Order: sequence, then structure tokens, then C-alpha cells
Amino acid sequence: MGFTITEKILARVAQRPAVRAGDEVLARPDFVIAYDFPGYTDVIFKQMKDDFGIDRVTDPKRFALFIDHMVPVATPKEEELHIQTRQWGAQQGVPVYERKGIGHQVSAELGYPRPARSLCTSTATSASSARWARSQSGSDAIFWRRSSTRP
Repeated sequence: MGFTITEKILARVAQRPAVRAGDEVLARPDFVIAYDFPGYTDVIFKQMKDDFGIDRVTDPKRFALFIDHMVPVATPKEEELHIQTRQWGAQQGVPVYERKGIGHQVSAELGYPRPARSLCTSTATSASSARWARSQSGSDAIFWRRSSTRP
């Protein structure tokens, strides 16, 4: 029996000849997308360094940040999160998209999700466009970023 598109994509990003339903897979996604959301991006930035010892992402072109959830900001805490997001993006060389529209749509327009590619994002919206997407929580994103250090 042949493989599904999901099995093919996961095998490729896991650097394995094949995967099947039920297999545990350590995969390096093609793209990781995050959005401005309290308790999410700020936690990711802190945990990367403090808990996992990661100072830099290995391939900034695989990452994107979108500031679109709290625009305009309503509190000083929201503004601080935007400042942290901009600073982290600048330090890492990761693009930060702000005031370009809704990130879920803009990410597709920019070409982050593509056919036969894997995408780690906070939403499964991109999966509706024949891509393989994995919705993430903050700790999932840390795992994906940690896996970015794999060869």
C-alpha cells in the first residue's frame, strides 16, 4: 500500500524513509510561525534560553513572527510584549510582520505554508490549503525550536 501525503511529508521532515500511522516522529518543520499572544511568545523567548540553552535559531528563514492579535494595544503589558517580540526578531534575524493584516492570511500570502510542506503554527488554518500543519502550544513551539538544532 502507498503512503498518504501526511506520511510522505512527515517522513521527509523526520529524515526517515517512511512513517506510518502510530509512529512516533521527531520532525523538523519547514516553517514555524508564532503570533503575539501573552503567555505564548514571551514564554517561548524565555524558555528557549533559560530552559533549553538556545541562544539563536539555526535558520531564521524558517521562522516568522506576526503582531496582529493585540493591535492597537490596550495595555502597557501588551505594548511590552510587542517590544519583546520586535527585539527578539531583530536579535534572531527572524522577520516580524506587523500591521500587514491577519497573520493567518498574511502568512499564506507570503508563502510560508506551501504544498507538501510542514508548518508549525498556533492554528490549523493552513491545513485547509493542502499543507500539513501542526497546531502548537508554547511548549510545543519550544520542542520545534529545539528540534531546529538537529542536523
